[in-house]
Amino acid sequence: MSLPSLYALLIGINKYPSLGNDEGGANQLRGAVNDAQNLDTFLREHIGVPASNIAMLIDHEATHRDILDTFNSHLLRNPRIRNGDPILFYFAGRGSRSHGGNGGEGSDQRWRDTICPYDRGVGDIGDIGLDELSVHLAGLASAKGGNITVILDCCHSIPDGEKLEPVESLLPRYAPPLSYDSSALSLALGSDAYLPTQTPFVILTACHPLESAYELDEQGFFTASLIQVLKNTTIPRTTYSRLLSKLPLNQAVLGEHRFVQTPGCTGQRKDAVLFGGKALGIDRLLFPTAFDKDGQMRVEAGEMHGLRPGTQLAIYCGDSYHLQPPYDSESSSDCLGSVITVQVNAVWSYVEPLEDYIKLPSTGRPYAMITRFSELSPPFSVSIRRSDFGQSHWERSYVLEKQIQHAQGYLDAGCPIIELTSEEDSTLVLSIDDNGNNLVLDRRDPLISSRCPRLMKPRSRYGSDFDTLALAARFDMHLYHENPTHPYKDQIKIRLCQDGDERCVNHIQEDGRVDLWHDESGDTRFILQLSLSDQCRDGSADSIGESVWCSAFYFDPSDYSITQLYIPTLFSHPSSRQRNPDPEDNSTRKETYSQKNGDEWSSMGVSSSNSDCLAFFCGDGESEDTGFIKIYFSSQYANLGLIEQGQGDGMRERTGYRGTLKFWDLADAESGGRWDTVTLVVHVSRHS
Repeated sequence: MSLPSLYALLIGINKYPSLGNDEGGANQLRGAVNDAQNLDTFLREHIGVPASNIAMLIDHEATHRDILDTFNSHLLRNPRIRNGDPILFYFAGRGSRSHGGNGGEGSDQRWRDTICPYDRGVGDIGDIGLDELSVHLAGLASAKGGNITVILDCCHSIPDGEKLEPVESLLPRYAPPLSYDSSALSLALGSDAYLPTQTPFVILTACHPLESAYELDEQGFFTASLIQVLKNTTIPRTTYSRLLSKLPLNQAVLGEHRFVQTPGCTGQRKDAVLFGGKALGIDRLLFPTAFDKDGQMRVEAGEMHGLRPGTQLAIYCGDSYHLQPPYDSESSSDCLGSVITVQVNAVWSYVEPLEDYIKLPSTGRPYAMITRFSELSPPFSVSIRRSDFGQSHWERSYVLEKQIQHAQGYLDAGCPIIELTSEEDSTLVLSIDDNGNNLVLDRRDPLISSRCPRLMKPRSRYGSDFDTLALAARFDMHLYHENPTHPYKDQIKIRLCQDGDERCVNHIQEDGRVDLWHDESGDTRFILQLSLSDQCRDGSADSIGESVWCSAFYFDPSDYSITQLYIPTLFSHPSSRQRNPDPEDNSTRKETYSQKNGDEWSSMGVSSSNSDCLAFFCGDGESEDTGFIKIYFSSQYANLGLIEQGQGDGMRERTGYRGTLKFWDLADAESGGRWDTVTLVVHVSRHS
């Protein structure tokens, strides 16, 4: 299958001779070049973009002339770029403004935003105005199609009271206008100063018009968070606007200074899929495979992911997203063959080929995708209530029934087998409303029906009725899936407390319920904290082992979305840290503890502040809302990206930085391992 490849022009500028930014200068940017290089690495390693498709201009290479010449040669006049291929223009450096005229009578007195080339201010060389850049991009769209993404990590003004000098290494990416007094630095800008919003391309900006874009620790806030979120995103299934909602609001308070930076997204295609769905990226539904020392094939998925003996998987070369539906994977030219699980452990499984021979790749690592769950897995039981309101109602129900029968379990990856039963035995009853427009779900599972509205019309449509049913089936499977032995029971304590005030603890009831009040301001944020015990139920010490991996997901029953709140993070109890300190390994091990009532607590999450905050609220017009937080524990690392689904707009989390999911070395997992889960029921109410 021939897939379109992305083409990119990446620009990163730290030094500006006209600003006196010599090596080691106090005002010299330190992160713009790193940002461009990190994005280059992401494109090549995570999306598979060939190095020849990427042109990168660094510092002195990024002069005014070189930027425009490379734009024309690498993008506009590149014969390899076909109409509709994804194109990326990225700039990290200083931004500024220039006046629209010479100040004379009848001239344009407005300021226009600019990006600063390396040689700005040298002789008569000026900046590149965003209106000028827009003209070039429009020409590119006309020649190569509108699948163009523009990313600008710079700013064009600084708010009143701020300075160009760094504050504790926090530096704005701004340069004073070339021809006008610096007293005009913080003039308010109108929307006309930015790239037009009605463009065929999409523009991602590091900050809003009256804010500044900052860098710290030799990287830009915006680009660093963008790359981290992209690494945890299924690119062909995510829109630009959805991506923007995942980006954190960068805030910092240093002394008397408070800095706020809000990412922005404009353009006609901001609700389109990233890169037009033509840049595939890593598919988190694929699990890495490897051979152990005895030559047996193992996949990095096990009981924790819902696998049982008899689960079937398709083998692919590489971990990029595949366009064909999973149930057609066995006939796809990308599929190397199929395997079946024969021994399932906590986070990995042994598999054997279903065919006599599997064509393994000579280079690269093979990956596996679930294509059919084992018949040992509990099926998702549904029934379809036929309507007497007309032929269209009957036909729609009939089509859905035939789709279920035809799929025979080969649904979207990670979906359990769906079986048709009577209404009395069903977890879900489907019907069509009287108008014939909406699917109606009658939810009968006890956990949801006892706490949420039983009848539901999906808030947003995920394609066909069958797609909505697949979402519900996956939601049900992951919500109810647990280890019946509960090996970590009574060894891990959980609490939900307000950020910044550990005295404000929201008590978790015995049934896992947490009651919260809706906060109109949205300022009340919460932190999940864990306390690990050295004792197990039989009283023996150190039963939990030296450490445990923890991750968490939010399950929103209003639209069947599942969102990852916290990536897998390693927690250690105090005795293990004292016995076996490892000063070299502090990237994923949580060490920030607080003491209370004899317990030591550690906050979940990976972020710049060592904790990710959650905010819970009711939707518009709702007096209450309920969702579920499910926390996963395991003795070995587990990539649980399979679980995430949907783009819910109900009760949402607000998180900071999210770390990078990684594939743990299978050679490190020799034992079967242990795993467990805890489910919290979060109920939010408005004050009457």
